[in-house]
Amino acid sequence: MKYILSLLVIVLPLAIIAQETEGIPMTRSVKIVEGGKQILFRVLTHKQEFKAENSKIYYWFSKGKIRQNVGGYSGDLLDGKYEMFNKEGMLLEQGTFKKGLKIGIWKNWNEKGDLWRISEYVEGVKHGLEIVIKGSELYKTPYRMGKIHGNQIVEMPDTVIRVKYRDGKEQIKKAKKEKKPIFQWMKRKKDKEKDEPKRKQIPEQKD
Repeated sequence: MKYILSLLVIVLPLAIIAQETEGIPMTRSVKIVEGGKQILFRVLTHKQEFKAENSKIYYWFSKGKIRQNVGGYSGDLLDGKYEMFNKEGMLLEQGTFKKGLKIGIWKNWNEKGDLWRISEYVEGVKHGLEIVIKGSELYKTPYRMGKIHGNQIVEMPDTVIRVKYRDGKEQIKKAKKEKKPIFQWMKRKKDKEKDEPKRKQIPEQKD
């Protein structure tokens, strides 16, 4: 009985604390205007205690502006849906953040509303197929943990270009040197000697 009572004394306060914090929102919505563009996003309401990775870009909010740093942050981390609009209300960019890092599918549109880029992120780095439209050209670039990896395909109206990458480096095919057989070399030498005109021997003149 004493064991049950002591267990209740420990568990009940924890349950009450959990109920109290359950109703507190973890993020808050923010709306700002930068360069005539309207941005809607969410930030974390509680300070995060974790070590930022040196190779990743963190997005955070401070003093009315969105800021970004590689390997660190000093403000409210962006977390949740992110949308950017132009003056006319046309959608320009859309994606999702988690603890300041880009995740999932990100899309970009031009001022006319045409989709020109689709990218995929995993914990702040590009990972997956990125599609970019530049006029009449279509670029399909595969990424693996932030580096181009695989066959990049560029589709043009009259041709298709394929370039192979490995860990961000272009793979250039080296020309192979073919060894010619000895008998083939000897045959060519004989044919050459046969085709050469024979020198005329000039008789020696006697005094």
